[in-house]
Amino acid sequence: MQTMMRYHWPGNIRELVNVLERLSVLSRGENLSGLDIRSLFGNASDCGENPDFAESPNRDPAALNYQKRVQKDQIIWALEQTGGNVSKSAKLLALPRSTFYRRLRTFKLDQL
Repeated sequence: MQTMMRYHWPGNIRELVNVLERLSVLSRGENLSGLDIRSLFGNASDCGENPDFAESPNRDPAALNYQKRVQKDQIIWALEQTGGNVSKSAKLLALPRSTFYRRLRTFKLDQL
């Protein structure tokens, strides 16, 4: 609770709802540690969050936030399902091809 109260919440209510939904999915009825919760907020320095929280020694700034990990996993899954066909993979995920290609580059999956 303290972690969530210290967070700046630069987005609107949808950001809070998304974090709560992710917490619900990840917890599966069990308690989450503060470290688990921090990983849901992405890059704290981009969000204008409390500097003490952003510089926490337990925070790994290089780690992908939850949304990026999900996007990467979806791209890998779609490519596996379509035998590496980018057009079919983009269609499978209901993404424009340009967005799919951009994410491939972002996650360095275009080099596979």
